[in-house]
Amino acid sequence: MNALSAMSLALSGRFYRTADAASFLREAHGIPVAPRTLAKLRVVGGGPAFHKFGRSVVYGSGDLVTWAQGRLGNKLASTSATVSSSAKKSRST
Repeated sequence: MNALSAMSLALSGRFYRTADAASFLREAHGIPVAPRTLAKLRVVGGGPAFHKFGRSVVYGSGDLVTWAQGRLGNKLASTSATVSSSAKKSRST
């Protein structure tokens, strides 16, 4: 393990198995994510960083929070603010 990986482990805080990671995101941050979604994202990519502990997969609390924050969109004042300007132009013509 290189120094950067060791530092990442030290800064991660508590570790959670997959089902507990999903519960952590839902209960502590109000972000609904299923354990099976986390498992799928481990295979296809796009999920939070994880570590192997023997045969088990564990997620650091910091990695979960960082991933969740990265998935959040911008603050919006209304649902109409989500329509892109190119979509607005195509509707007006």
